[in-house]
Amino acid sequence: RDLKPANLFLEEDGTAKLLDFGVSTVEARDDRLTHPGDVLGTPAYLAPEQLTPHVRIDGRTDVYGMGVTLYEMITGRLPFEESAALLFESILFDPPVPPSVYRPGLGADIDAILLRAMSKSPERRFETMKTFSDALEASTFTEERPRKSDIRALGAGERERRRVRAATGA
Repeated sequence: RDLKPANLFLEEDGTAKLLDFGVSTVEARDDRLTHPGDVLGTPAYLAPEQLTPHVRIDGRTDVYGMGVTLYEMITGRLPFEESAALLFESILFDPPVPPSVYRPGLGADIDAILLRAMSKSPERRFETMKTFSDALEASTFTEERPRKSDIRALGAGERERRRVRAATGA
């Protein structure tokens, strides 16, 4: 339940590994490690339901966290960059700015996929990481080498692009 770039490790072959399972749950068990009302994780990557008491947390919470992670990898910024005092309010109520605003030329389908992954309502998100990954794979996200300005904006440019593909299986 703490998906963020710092918890993803990219191996030499481009395979992404998820690290730090400190606040994860075991799906097959009834005695869950996280419970409704628990606020655990890195604030900028928390899903709205993690901030809402008595709401069930499930795999769609991780879809949200991965959506935020990919948004940041693609745009070079978080969807909500408010001060700590306003961050939770933005996560709960404000729509994220479409990623193409920060990355002109990014396809409308990528906007739609990421915005769906970060929907305020878990019911409107992809049901699983697999369906999220399938949508990304079917998108028009290209393999073009980034422009120098993109490399500066994203940091590692091509490495970030590989990390996005590896993290989602796309």
